[in-house]
Amino acid sequence: MKIIRETTAFFNKQYSDAPDGSFLKAIQVAFIKKIVETLGKIPEHVHYADDCFVLYRNLGFLSDPTFCKACRESELDGVLFGRIWRIYVLAWSLSQRWRAGGVYIDCGTYNGKALEVALRYAKYKSESRLGSRAEENLIIAADLFENPPDEARKKDHGPNLSEEVRVRLNKIHETKVCKGYLPDSLIDLQISTPVQWVQIDLNSEVADLSTFRYLMKYLAENAIVVFDDYGFSRYSKTQQDLNAYVEENALNPILELPTGQGLYIHTRESGQKGLLEPQKRSVL
Repeated sequence: MKIIRETTAFFNKQYSDAPDGSFLKAIQVAFIKKIVETLGKIPEHVHYADDCFVLYRNLGFLSDPTFCKACRESELDGVLFGRIWRIYVLAWSLSQRWRAGGVYIDCGTYNGKALEVALRYAKYKSESRLGSRAEENLIIAADLFENPPDEARKKDHGPNLSEEVRVRLNKIHETKVCKGYLPDSLIDLQISTPVQWVQIDLNSEVADLSTFRYLMKYLAENAIVVFDDYGFSRYSKTQQDLNAYVEENALNPILELPTGQGLYIHTRESGQKGLLEPQKRSVL
């Protein structure tokens, strides 16, 4: 039995501004209603969030007690429950690199709620393991926080957001809030410790690529990079530019996930051309 029940939430902006958006939204609502009317409930094997319907899947992550605990203690709202598979990918990927020790960077943190779940999950997963270096880990939460471009603007953006994020995340693990345009604000930090994990969620192909390029030279062996916008048609240029970059520099290919995310794993066999500095200034 699922401990977490995902919810359908139509947050994708294309539902409102794409020519077929309203029609596709109506079709999905009708589909859900028809399932409930016919079967009496949504079957356990059906996932109907994250802008996708998935049938006949185990969906074991929705019953993962550690993930459920992290979600419960983070007091997830309907927005994040509507993106629950994406949140799990974030949490799982961070947990895979947590024991390695180093720097963990969230580029496009917004209100920090998704990162909060991921941090809780990673810490709980490592508590019972020997040799964890968790206390040495440096968390960086990077964003503009106040005045993002319209494409990335959300209701919580404002002058108090960076401090709210700092307080929220510091309750779990010491976090450095990095405010400003990316990757420029990261350049100012002068990162020197191996970067083990990165999420890039900047809603801009220019910012996504330039941030990835900048961080490339800091990535540790087997470091994981999660691109939040990689698989969404709204950001098709992001996927095209990232794919061109990894191919040109003989890097490992990015795996497109059903959640809309992209997953990159860095290895020494990857090419070295990507170590060039990006030009200032990128747009968040």
